[in-house]
Amino acid sequence: MKICIFSCYYPLIKGGAEYQSKLLALEMKDDHSVFFISVGHDNEEIIYDDNIKIYCLKRTTLTEGLLLYYPFSKKMGAILSEEKPDIIYQRVLNSFSYHLSNFSVKNHIPFFLHIADNYCLSFNRSARSIVRRAMFSSIIANKTNFITQTKLQNALLARFGVTPILQIHNLHKLPDEIENRASREKNTIIWIGSARKIKQLELFIKLANLFSNNDNLEFVIIGRIDNTSYGESLKSEINLTSNLTYLGEQTNDFVNSYLTNAFLLVNTSVSEGFSNTFIQAWMRGVPVISLNSDPDDIIREYDLGRICDGDLIHLKNSLDEFFNNHFMYLETSQRCLSLSREMFSIEANGYKLKNALGIGKEVNQ
Repeated sequence: MKICIFSCYYPLIKGGAEYQSKLLALEMKDDHSVFFISVGHDNEEIIYDDNIKIYCLKRTTLTEGLLLYYPFSKKMGAILSEEKPDIIYQRVLNSFSYHLSNFSVKNHIPFFLHIADNYCLSFNRSARSIVRRAMFSSIIANKTNFITQTKLQNALLARFGVTPILQIHNLHKLPDEIENRASREKNTIIWIGSARKIKQLELFIKLANLFSNNDNLEFVIIGRIDNTSYGESLKSEINLTSNLTYLGEQTNDFVNSYLTNAFLLVNTSVSEGFSNTFIQAWMRGVPVISLNSDPDDIIREYDLGRICDGDLIHLKNSLDEFFNNHFMYLETSQRCLSLSREMFSIEANGYKLKNALGIGKEVNQ
């Protein structure tokens, strides 16, 4: 079968949804023909990577956005008409989904839309949101096959009378080796992500300042901080925080390597879909302290860290608790290791996603 994945191509463009799409492509490419339509590049070209064909398209403009990407849809449609895929898979619900669903229904191609966040399923009374909702209604009417990450996303879809064909957590490769948590020499607290306002990086900086007198803890930020007024204010705060290091945007391999030696992962986002970094940390025995996000109540239910209900002091006290109770930390770390392998590995769950797309061996037999 020929499969189109409409997603930015990792690692040319980095992000959680991009990484998940790349993992899926690597799972499929030996048995199927896979190509990407990747938007957001400096130049338009066709490249090949690991036997995967990638159509690199330029960043869309503000004018194209105001025109609801109709000009772009012509370019996208030309590629799809030439390639003639058997299925189309998109990792993120956005304005492009409207045009993909229209093309799919007109050409009798199954369209699979994998939800990657909660925001895309939330609507209000703003003009932009009204347009988004109208486009979403059309996507539903075009008999789109929805895939979700969490029960909350299922509930949000149910408000529109939609039942997903599959709910599945993000998948990751198992690490080759895991360091003994008891032998760790330093206690590194890591924050990972792109510093958008919804991520609330400023709260992690405040947390580091609360521990400025503790020489046994170090705080590290990995991710992109843009050159905006908000980003520049964050950089200024980081420079004034003595126990905090900013490593910038890094590859996924670097992140995994750094997590292997970490003490805790901290998440300060207002909300998340299902953060890849949670899974990456748990697979390396690193508990997660999350200010707000607990997808499917996994942190609470399986005791894989702490959820702090939006309270920064609760977050500080949770960090103190893990630092001061070594036995409790090691027990939590071991749970993270064992449960993450059962719940999130490609080896354990990858076939479910391929079968939902109609390309798994169980389907083809």
